Amino acid sequence: MKAIEKELLIFSLLVTQSELYGYSLKGNVNAQFAHKLKKYLDASDNLIKFINKYIDADVLEDESEQIARYLEDVIIKNETYNTN
Repeated sequence: MKAIEKELLIFSLLVTQSELYGYSLKGNVNAQFAHKLKKYLDASDNLIKFINKYIDADVLEDESEQIARYLEDVIIKNETYNTN
């Protein structure tokens, strides 16, 4: 897998996770926030559709262990950065 494909795949996974949290907020926020949230969700959906044209979804299954380790490293680095 090329580095850019891995990064796009991981980015799309994170965006998808973010969308799930966004949808859970719908109906629980004020009108101004809800409007901005809808714009974000529409934009992220369009972005994922665009990215999916350039990555092979089967790679996720083939490389799932490597991607999980990469995401774990990102989370650990973020936690370390936020505690310093």
